[in-house]
Amino acid sequence: MKFFGAILVLLFSGTASAGQSAWQDIQARGATTSASITTPIQHFRLLGLDEGRLREQLFQSQTGVASGLQARAGQQTLSLPLPEGGFAELTATPSEVLAPEIAANHPDIQTWKVYGVDGTIISGSVDFTPSGFHAMLDTASGDTLFIDPQATDDGRHYLSFSKKANWEAFRADGWSCTTHDDPADLATPAASSPSIAARALAAKAGETLHTYRIAIATTAEYTAYYGSKSAAYQSIVTAVNRINQIYERDLSIRLQLVSDDNTIYQNANTDPYTNNTSDTLLSENVKNLNDVIGYANYDIGHVLATSGGGLARVASTCGAYKAEGASGWPKPQGDAFIIDYMAHEIGHQLGAAHTFNGVAGACYGGRETASAYEPGSGSTIMAYAGVCSGDNLQTGSDSMMHSASIQQIQDYLHNGAGAACAAKTSLANNNPTVNAGADYTIPAGTPFILTGSGQDANTTDTLSYSWEQVDAGTASRVNVDTGNNALIRTHLPSATPTRTIPQMSDLTGRVQSAGETLPTTNRTLNFRLLARDSHGGTGYDDMKITVVDTGNSFAVTTPSSTTLTKGSQQTVSWNVAATDQAPIHCNAVDIDLSTDNGNSFSNLLSNTPNDGSASVTLPFTLGNKNYIRVSCRNNIFFALSATNPAEASSSSNTAGTSAIYGNPISSTGGGGSVPLEWLLASGSLYALQRRRKRSMR
Repeated sequence: MKFFGAILVLLFSGTASAGQSAWQDIQARGATTSASITTPIQHFRLLGLDEGRLREQLFQSQTGVASGLQARAGQQTLSLPLPEGGFAELTATPSEVLAPEIAANHPDIQTWKVYGVDGTIISGSVDFTPSGFHAMLDTASGDTLFIDPQATDDGRHYLSFSKKANWEAFRADGWSCTTHDDPADLATPAASSPSIAARALAAKAGETLHTYRIAIATTAEYTAYYGSKSAAYQSIVTAVNRINQIYERDLSIRLQLVSDDNTIYQNANTDPYTNNTSDTLLSENVKNLNDVIGYANYDIGHVLATSGGGLARVASTCGAYKAEGASGWPKPQGDAFIIDYMAHEIGHQLGAAHTFNGVAGACYGGRETASAYEPGSGSTIMAYAGVCSGDNLQTGSDSMMHSASIQQIQDYLHNGAGAACAAKTSLANNNPTVNAGADYTIPAGTPFILTGSGQDANTTDTLSYSWEQVDAGTASRVNVDTGNNALIRTHLPSATPTRTIPQMSDLTGRVQSAGETLPTTNRTLNFRLLARDSHGGTGYDDMKITVVDTGNSFAVTTPSSTTLTKGSQQTVSWNVAATDQAPIHCNAVDIDLSTDNGNSFSNLLSNTPNDGSASVTLPFTLGNKNYIRVSCRNNIFFALSATNPAEASSSSNTAGTSAIYGNPISSTGGGGSVPLEWLLASGSLYALQRRRKRSMR
């Protein structure tokens, strides 16, 4: 991880409103101060927290509440600060990260599951330990927010920050992963035509919570990084709580800590681990956890170090090698370590294979043919984001599992050895039902929009959606279309089941992001719309796009000037590219206008023939970044004008008149004409009515 210094002077601002008064904004001034902080996070909201007040509020929710997955709402309402200002309203429900016998030893450590109530946050996890308050929150817009403490010279302050706004701080530099596996233990995920068995597994996902007892040990070097045994143990609680946020949402799996601080080691000369050799760590961990915890007293084991990368035995939970999992990194903290290392390696232990399709950098040699659904490095937990040289989609992993990983893990915990040791709890939950829409045939090299829908019998659940391409074909570099390979990436779940490919910012910015690549060959693209209900339930539906290389792209050719005249007649021309013929059969198009850089569109002309030209009337209000869109009316593909012409002034709409036939000018000066800003079509008839003003007496 690269650390960039952010030196600030901390000044408290005014008090917050009722219900949010535990938090206070801190203003930053100058460059030096005795109360300065240094953080790798560059874009954040700096806050002070009355920890006693918030702790008292949260701890009131610790009694008489059902488990987090079973409860639809917590007993406590919680306000948490958002990075850009304001607060999100949430409900808090206790979660059971510590086993009861361990929790009794740590009354000052508590964890909660939270759910949004105002549409900003979907769900998340929070914890309170002597190290401070921590939160990880999934937003409706497809981002992950964090609230973490920062030690300063005058006490502890807090940062509220977005992952999207701070990608460099989440870079897992030098990360690597290797696996020990028996190919017979690996389930092959369902692709474009999932089997009945795969559908049955998906239907079971939200019905039962699987709880696995996890034992985690640390090397002395890991403990030294945190400064004390207690601080190291608290870091593990925060990590498991955040991993559970993902595992419970995507997999209906909860990890429950059954190890105490007796597996947190402090003396490098006497601890039972070799810190810098992951292969050795695995065998050492099996022996040590069996000796200290007892073989029958845990289901999955892991060891944390400061070197060695990640290594795990695939599909080993519940068996003789269940402790063969290790995560080691020189700076073992934050999301880069928790998600890219720990969640990834534990995913292997639960039966998931790699999902990336790239071949550069660390991707070379680690690709799994059956599950290589993500282009380049991939971006989900079981991929290799940030370590595949020129094939990287982004610097670190998103907090989500790919549907291929979900299927592999579900198969392992329902049909494999993973079913042997989990504690199973029936949930009062229904899986969402999903409709990915019809199949389509589109021209190559042309943008398109995927639109689906979902619903849930649990009406209080908030669904989030992610679109995935599910084609595990030829290994390739990112942004290369081989005709059968993974081409289009997935993104973090968001509240909308609609996705534009490539993303609109690429189209308007005239750039090509990795994994946002248009198909250029005759091929089939298989897509999956996956919905999550944040209570362990998932549902999905598949659709297919047949791509035909017609020799040209469907593209807007006019307007191509740098300005548009408001209120004018504008000719729109486009390259039909044989889309009016078989097999595409697009007979009509709609023409729309965006005045806000592609964020929204309004219709100018509907159902006009797909013949390559049409005339539209522009409105009198334009923006600085305007785009014309031509969309096939009975299909999903479209073209966007190549320029973003700015508004040009028009004198014709501010002066002049148009004669009205049969309505001569009266002796009082009325009638006869109308202002030209009225948009009147030549040859059309209009009925005009006059409204008389009543005089006031």
